[in-house]
Amino acid sequence: MKENCTPISSNCITWTGPNIPCIKLCKGDSVTDVLYNFAMSYCDLLSQLDPSKYNLACLNDRKCPPKSFQELVQLLIIKVCEIEKQEGPTGPAGEDGQNGTNGDTIELVTLEIGDVQCPCGGTLIQIFADGEIVPKEQHYLCSGCDGNDGETGDTGPIGPKGDQGVPGATGPAGPTGDAGATWTQAFYTEQGLGTGTGGTIASPLLLTGMTYTVPVAGDGDYRIMFNSNVNLGDGASNVEYQVYVNASPVSFKRELVSSDIEVDTTSLIISNLGLSEGDVIEVYGGSNSSTDHYLFDATLIIDKIS
Repeated sequence: MKENCTPISSNCITWTGPNIPCIKLCKGDSVTDVLYNFAMSYCDLLSQLDPSKYNLACLNDRKCPPKSFQELVQLLIIKVCEIEKQEGPTGPAGEDGQNGTNGDTIELVTLEIGDVQCPCGGTLIQIFADGEIVPKEQHYLCSGCDGNDGETGDTGPIGPKGDQGVPGATGPAGPTGDAGATWTQAFYTEQGLGTGTGGTIASPLLLTGMTYTVPVAGDGDYRIMFNSNVNLGDGASNVEYQVYVNASPVSFKRELVSSDIEVDTTSLIISNLGLSEGDVIEVYGGSNSSTDHYLFDATLIIDKIS
């Protein structure tokens, strides 16, 4: 109580203001009623603003619930903002846009070898604007030409001889062929051999009787065998023989005969020689000695082997 004040009951003071229905206050009520009604309304408001009075299970995902009405309102604002940011359902499709303008057309043309621009061939790229028949751009892609052949390299060394392979299986026997004809010519009269120097025949002589002509329908492979005895005359020497076909040499044989015996035997064999009808076979002989040697007991055998 303030000093110098006369105590008076609140019941003796009358409210002369207007009626206030929300707190049930009427004009003429005592101040006691005014304070009481106001206090009760205030307490009721505090109760209503107490966050603990509300079930916030669907809103509050935090461990600490709001402790004041301000925190409660802030929580509601946060939740409303989260809802506002959520993506809504898909709206209806918009209308299709207008078609774009046509672009350029590219055409590829294959260029053959001999083309003016690409001598070794290639590709021409032509670019046409929309609706145009004359290209606005042309580009050539030419193929490269083959270079000149390089020089032949040196012959490499001969490699080592390989191991002999395993023999193959014996093939089936072939059919028996027709028997070949055999021609034999012999002479027994001594005949001098042509002489020469330096180890070559200078003037070979056609041996008497040693000429054979392939008969009609006689085409095939032949074996030629020539044997003779030689009278050495004097001194060691080489005797030489050549077989001619149609006046051209096809085989040559040189043998060294010794002077320590009076007579030596010489021979020449061609195992496989292809001949045709009418071919002429001749045997020539000679010596590289300055003195003639003599030939006798000579035999020429010609077998048709296929």
